[in-house]
Parts: sequence; structure tokens; C-alpha cells
Amino acid sequence: MNSTRVHSEFSRKYVSTTPVLVVLGMLGMTLPAMFQSPSWLMAAVVGSFVLVALAIWLSMLKTITILSDGMEVKRTFLPFIKRFYWFTEFDYSQVDATWTGESVFRLISQGERVVNISSHVYSNYHQLIALIPVHDKSHFARRSNAEVRSVFNKWYLWGLSGFFGFCVVISLLMIAHAVCEGQSGKILLGVFMFTFFGLLFLLTLSSFDIITIWNNQFSVRRLVWPFRSKTYLLDDMDGCYRVLIKSNGDLGTKDNESWWIVKDKKLMLSFAEPYYKNYEELKDACHITFLGHLTISELQLWKYQLIKNLPI
Repeated sequence: MNSTRVHSEFSRKYVSTTPVLVVLGMLGMTLPAMFQSPSWLMAAVVGSFVLVALAIWLSMLKTITILSDGMEVKRTFLPFIKRFYWFTEFDYSQVDATWTGESVFRLISQGERVVNISSHVYSNYHQLIALIPVHDKSHFARRSNAEVRSVFNKWYLWGLSGFFGFCVVISLLMIAHAVCEGQSGKILLGVFMFTFFGLLFLLTLSSFDIITIWNNQFSVRRLVWPFRSKTYLLDDMDGCYRVLIKSNGDLGTKDNESWWIVKDKKLMLSFAEPYYKNYEELKDACHITFLGHLTISELQLWKYQLIKNLPI
């Protein structure tokens, strides 16, 4: 590795406003319960949620160092977690725009979005991407029609399911504490929180599908019920949409992309960018008519995943 060219610099706006949004988002979720049932236990729960949310955001911050022949990416507050990439490792690069007008530069390797550089996060975004000599997708030769299997983003799977699972456990502790004290109001509140976070936990797991695409067809198995598999022909589908899911700002989240395959206005298959490591490979394997772009909110995403029928 040769001498350092340039280090990434965080945007002042990003590092000053995002923690505030994280805290406000978590307080918005937990303070109603605190007001209805003020106690040391609820204060500890609210404080734990805020601290966990901030810890998650801090762990997501990455520092990028561009060298002449590659780049080093490390966790800013966990500097022992780092990796060096040679520029020759990447298949191609691409630039995506968010619904707010920000740009995200992505480096792709074997269908995985390995490195993401956002103009919202880094103040020297244009300087960083100018020093990365990786061609765009027009220079990339598509691979053969070999079988493509989905690969889960384990950080996302365990992170989301672990967070909502933690909330479920806290809810159960609240119920047990309320039962011991004989307070029916707190019991009802605990049951409500248990139901709410339990549904979010199940919805999160149901968003992960085991997908296999091969020979102009695809099969789908649910992670929550992998014993049943459904197989469809791509030629029987109407086409696919590129869907941009707008972030609501909680936990410092960002806009995400999803790929929807539809038939008769019904969602037959969807796979989202943060859930799968080989998201780009799955997209490339779907040789199907492109129907256009859609922009929806996170709330609408949950709705369409449940009812499957699309208003398009």
C-alpha cells in the first residue's frame, strides 16, 4: 500500500443533527409509556432505548482512507474493525440518488454493495469518489445465467431482530413487575408494548426470504417458515419496479432501495437493499421487463408486504 491520499470528512450537518433525530425518535416511541406509567423501571427502559439507539448509530459511522491502489474502511468508534480493499476487487461502481436529492456512490463486488459513500454523510464526497478509479456498470460484463442464491446481510438480520427481541423481553419484564404490584393499568400497557414489538419482530423476520433464481425462474421460502417453497416463471410476471423507501429519520436511518416483481398488480417477490448482501446480483439475475420507479414511505412498505396488492 502506498502513501495516503485523502481521509473522509464527516459533514457537520450530519453529525450534529442525526444524534438529535435519533434521540427524538426513540423518545417519541417510549415517552408515552413513561407518562402513563412513571417509575424507575420505565425511566431505565427509556434511557436504555436511547443509549442503544445512539450506540447503533455510532457503530455505523465509517472512516474511509483513499490510497493510490486501494482504500481502507474502518468503524470510526471501533477502529479495530477495518478492512482494506484493492480497487481491482470491485466489479463496477454506480451512483444512486435519494428522494432528498443526495447522492450515494456504491462499489460493487460479486453482486454485493461493499462500500457506500454518501454526499449526506461526507463533506468531501466529490473529492473521495474522484480518487476511486473503478468504472461504472457499462464496462461490466454480466455473468452467465448460473443459479443465484440470496445471501442475508447478517448485521441487519441480527441487529433488527435483536433490537425488537430486546423490546419484547423488556415488555415481559414490565408485565411481570406490574403483576407483582397488582397494577392493572401497567399490565395493560405491558401487554400493548409486548404485542406491538412482537408484531414488529415478526414483520422484520418475514421480510427476509430465501430466494433462488435460475433458468428464468425463481423460488421463494420464508425465513420464518422455510419448509414451504414456491416457484414461479419470470416470463409469467408483468415486470419489476425499482422502489425507493423514504426514511423517517429514526435511528439515523437512510433511504433504501427495493426490487419488486409484480403480476396483475400483486407483489410476487421483493428483496430490499439492506437485507441482502448480494442485492445487485439478485437484480441482475432477474431478466424481466422494467416497469419504472416508485417512491414510498416505510409505513407503506409494511402495508404492501402484508396485503401484497399494489395501487399501481
